[in-house]
Amino acid sequence: MIKVLHYKEQFLPKSEIWLKHLIDNLESTHSILAAKTYSNLHELSLSKTSRFKHKYEYWFKSVDELNFNNPSHFLRKAFLVSQHKKYFFWKNLEQYIQFENVTILHAHFAYNGFPLLSISKKFNIPLVVSLYGWDYNKFLFLNPNWKKKYIKIFTSAHAFIVEGQTGKENLVSKGIDIKKIFVIPLGKKFTSSQPKRVSIRNNKNFELIQVCRIERKKGIIDVLRALARLQNLPIKFTLVGSISDPKYFEEILTYVKTNKLDSIFTYKSFVPYNQLSKVMSKFDLFIHPSKFTDKRDSEGGIPTIMFDALACGLPIISTKHCDIPEAVINDYTGFLVEESNINQLSQAIEKSFRLNKSDYNIMANQAINHVFQNFNISTNAKMLEEVYENISK
Repeated sequence: MIKVLHYKEQFLPKSEIWLKHLIDNLESTHSILAAKTYSNLHELSLSKTSRFKHKYEYWFKSVDELNFNNPSHFLRKAFLVSQHKKYFFWKNLEQYIQFENVTILHAHFAYNGFPLLSISKKFNIPLVVSLYGWDYNKFLFLNPNWKKKYIKIFTSAHAFIVEGQTGKENLVSKGIDIKKIFVIPLGKKFTSSQPKRVSIRNNKNFELIQVCRIERKKGIIDVLRALARLQNLPIKFTLVGSISDPKYFEEILTYVKTNKLDSIFTYKSFVPYNQLSKVMSKFDLFIHPSKFTDKRDSEGGIPTIMFDALACGLPIISTKHCDIPEAVINDYTGFLVEESNINQLSQAIEKSFRLNKSDYNIMANQAINHVFQNFNISTNAKMLEEVYENISK
């Protein structure tokens, strides 16, 4: 059996539940998790995976909290110690890889591929690198000194995984051999008991929901600006998500208050993932107008929460951003508008509001069928295992 070591600096932030879905559905390979720190492991099916355990995990968590800009002697000393610990972490990982006879190294996010290059070369183990958008857009914008390291990754890794055609075109433009690039969408595992929205306008209000981290690329204020133009219609908007950008969240609250949207806007900080589908199925429409920020932050592929929304039978209003048009097909599974175009966004919301029950249910069923056929994680995991098999020969 092929043994694949999956490396990230941290396994597994709750916002990356999509990676859990992928690893859980790799059935013909043995998955090994390797990270400097681990969290939320109870979310993973650990009976199907093993984990690289090391004695530096607590230390890495502690050092991550230090402010190395502080000139105190203690922190300077901690920095020197950090280099020592990192060295032994990588030496221990090398020994573990040899002992376990690892067949494939798989780095999740491009920058995590760089420290694996030397191991790949030293032990002649193929390296797979998955890119998710942030790592080849915003990360390079914020860290231009990494460009030379990225060149080494792009020339040395054996395969690159992207979520859609936009990611593939991006890598081709960077000079990567197209034969090394594989489009494998993310997705989720669907069940026959998946909650579904089967009717429209059971209540007097038309209910919109957006589930996301609170950050600028999600276009939340764009939704509010569009709704400010539609205050004559009984439309309500619920936002669910943790606050990644406190300043942006304050801007959201200020906009709501200034434009007297308090009566139509609701914010919830958290809904357990296993309850999300049930919660979303009570709404009429999912809205998620993603956009590029001035720091080049983007979705990279498709926000995976869209798969959950489509599976509930929720039409989606979104933008022609990255790979989103592969999930949201205009006038079929929802409506697409240009990024940051408030006029188009308000028109799409009103168009959705005015759908009759028959047309709404047709679109809802099309949404369910489309996501089941194209974003089933079991199918996509098999595609990844085929890549593993081909490069390990």
